[in-house]
Amino acid sequence: FNNFDGQNLLTWKYASEIGLLPYKDIFYPYGLMRYWLESNIIWGIVQSLLLFLLLNGLLYSLRYLFSDKNSAYGIFLFVFGFIILISGISAFERYGILVVFVLLLSILYLQNKLSQTIILIIGIVSSLLFFLVTDQGTLILLWTLFFLICSSVIKNPNSIRQKNFYLSSLNKMLIFGIGVLIGSIPFVLYLQNNNSLADFVVHYANLGIISEYAKTPYFHSLRSWEGQMNIAILFVSIFYLSFRYFFLSK
Repeated sequence: FNNFDGQNLLTWKYASEIGLLPYKDIFYPYGLMRYWLESNIIWGIVQSLLLFLLLNGLLYSLRYLFSDKNSAYGIFLFVFGFIILISGISAFERYGILVVFVLLLSILYLQNKLSQTIILIIGIVSSLLFFLVTDQGTLILLWTLFFLICSSVIKNPNSIRQKNFYLSSLNKMLIFGIGVLIGSIPFVLYLQNNNSLADFVVHYANLGIISEYAKTPYFHSLRSWEGQMNIAILFVSIFYLSFRYFFLSK
């Protein structure tokens, strides 16, 4: 435990066990759920529910993408085995949030189901995830905004020249923003009750500088079996998709 993550995980675990509050009493960058996970049974239930939803969302996405159910279930079992044996449940619960969220949102788009009500619900869910798992929640918020703006252009590139495109994009962003505000209410009340709302804002504003003194990005992990497996899967996937796109079909 002589590295950044090891030392801080021990510090944060101890801090949660003795009742120190995140943001107010101690710096913590990864969201409320993970901080209280090992010291509060309620957050353990929330984590188990989140894992259940992620796995079901992944299976639903695969069944939609593959007409052959055997292929969908086979790939799901492979991914599940990879999670259990290599990446670990904890990593999947954190980083899988963004992957499954993007898959489900893309499927809703392909099914033409991005109604105002659905966009409002997406905003609420995005806000909940932001406070539960802050780093991944940030990516979800930014990606969803980008997607809502560009969704019309994907189907019709010429729509960007039309006035309705800007009005429609603004309307989507406003509805999404209302959903985000609704979803943030319980967490804002929690933070305000603990007099840590202002601390949360300050800590969040400084999250971007963590990598400057705390971590060396990625390449050191290539020495591990997990890192090599990730690279191999990425390489094979990108090569296969590129080959199909350029030489077989789109």
